[in-house]
This record gives sequence, C-alpha cells and structure tokens, in this order.
Amino acid sequence: MRIHPLIRICTALIFLAVFCGGCIHTYPKGEPEDPSLITLTLSLNLGINFSNSSDGATEKVQMPRGIYQFRVLVLQNGRTIADEENFIRYDGDDSKPILLPISTPLQERNYHILVWSHLVDSENRNPLHYDVADLSSISVISYWESIYATSAQLAFPICLRGEADFSLGSATPSPTSHDYTLPVSCSSPAALLRVEATDAERFISVFPTVTVNPGVFSIEISFTTPAPDAFNLLTGSPARYSSGWHTDTPLLLPDPSAFKVIEIPLFPDSSGEELTADITVYNSARSIISRTRDISFTLKPNHTTVVRGPFLSNFFQSPLHVENEWEGEIVIEYDEE
Repeated sequence: MRIHPLIRICTALIFLAVFCGGCIHTYPKGEPEDPSLITLTLSLNLGINFSNSSDGATEKVQMPRGIYQFRVLVLQNGRTIADEENFIRYDGDDSKPILLPISTPLQERNYHILVWSHLVDSENRNPLHYDVADLSSISVISYWESIYATSAQLAFPICLRGEADFSLGSATPSPTSHDYTLPVSCSSPAALLRVEATDAERFISVFPTVTVNPGVFSIEISFTTPAPDAFNLLTGSPARYSSGWHTDTPLLLPDPSAFKVIEIPLFPDSSGEELTADITVYNSARSIISRTRDISFTLKPNHTTVVRGPFLSNFFQSPLHVENEWEGEIVIEYDEE
C-alpha cells in the first residue's frame, strides 16, 4: 500500500517532537527592535524670566493658561532629522516641567535641538499671535483686529524658544537604557513694546463713546526706522527688518485707569536695538485726533519697554529721545508740557 507523502511528513515531525525534545517557536510580526535606537523626551522649563519691574529686578512671568503649540526640530550637521508638532494644555503650574516626547527614534549621535512654542486658539488651534508656517521667518500676525472678541486669550503675546546640544551616545544612563530625558530651558526671543496713555481720563471726558465702542477711534504706531518683525528659529536672530512697518489698533478705554492702549511684540537683536516711531490717534473718518512724532526707545529680547505719556490728546510735541540702561523694565516717561 502506498502512503501519501503528507502523512509521511506529519509522522516524521511527530517523531522528532516526541523523541528528540523538539519544540515549536513563534516569532513576533514586524521588524525586530533596533538596540541602537533611543527614544528622547524633552523636559521643558516654561517658567521664563521676563524683565518687567521698575526697580531693576527680574521677575518670573506667569504664562497664560491655554493650549500651546510646540514645534521641535532635531538637527544633525545642519540636516533636519525630525520636525514634530505637539499641542499641550498648560494649566498655569510652572513648578513642574512639560514633558515633550520625540516620536522619531534617534541613533547614538550628536544632535542639535530647537524648540518653539506659542499660544493657540483652544477650539480650532489656529495661532493667536505668531505665524510659524516658515520657522526661518516667524512673524507677528495682526491679532489686534480681534482682540476685543477674545481678549482673555490675547492678554499676553508670549512665545518661547529653547535650544540644546548633546550627544546621545555619552548621555545615555546605561548601555541597556533606550529612553533619555533632556532638560531644555526656554526664554522669550520677543521684546514687548507697551504704550501707556496718561491722559485717558481727559480723552474719555471729551469722547465718552471710546469706553464702549472700539470702532470709533484707532491708535497707530508707525516706525520711522526699520522694525524687526520676523524671527529665525534656526539662527536665533531677526529674520527681517521692514521699512514703514506700522500697526493700526482699535482704541478701547473701559475706564479712566486704562493706561495700556497697545502692546506689540517684535524681535530685536540680542544686544538690543534703538527704534523711532510716531503715535497717531484717528477717528472713524481717519481724521487725526492726536499725533506724537519721533519717539525713540530701545527694545531687547525678554524685556518690556514702556512708553508712557499723553498720547491721546497731544496735537503737537517736540521729538523725544531717551537713553536706557538695561536693568529691569524700561519706562520712558513722556511728560506733558
């Protein structure tokens, strides 16, 4: 009788399993884990120091709560290894760092890490203050046009930049560890120009509608020197200087104590830059209500420059020039004559 070949094969396998101590192994699907790859997590310190005190001290700024966009670049010899984006809700607790995992596994080589972060809309996650479509030319968007609709989210136009150089090969805690946490300190590359009016009460007494209607009057800051309105994340320096740069903002004074009428973020060089601008107040017919010319001030990253004076009811004023030493907040008093 002829035995079927399949029966012969099955009989041989059973014999080997029983009499030769054979066993059957199963292997996981997919590629085996590469022992040379490392998973990196960034530990970001968001409690930035932003000089905004008049006594020369540096204070810790409380960042607004909300959803923050994080862009992370991992570079090696100038080549981008990873470009990742994350959205993280910040609850206002800066006592603990934000942990930001990098999803791209890295080999044990030298890397350069760059981080950018800013506040986004909590519903649609659109940027509120900065356009980051091109990380080599991050610019300020015209968010002031909608400031009265979402003023709670636009209270402080903060942005952060972090940078770190390290070698994963030497930094790995042990040869068997494949996870590493890298601390990264962040600071703001932006300088804030704040204009405060000391004559708000006088202006309200003449034009009371300004307390409830932001469309009746507007305030314009027009720079007569080129303004650094874009930032290069890769180099950490200004990306562009725009001539004739200006911002036109609806003027709203809820009460006579409302000194701050506008706040503008710009990106000066790290050593500080002196700029000159005119401040003009218009009515809805674009007639000039007040104009102050040739105001000189200095901007520096991570600092607030305050220009204070009677800008709302000033029909003529001589040029103003102020020299500043960089200690704390820079307050430029513009006295009424």
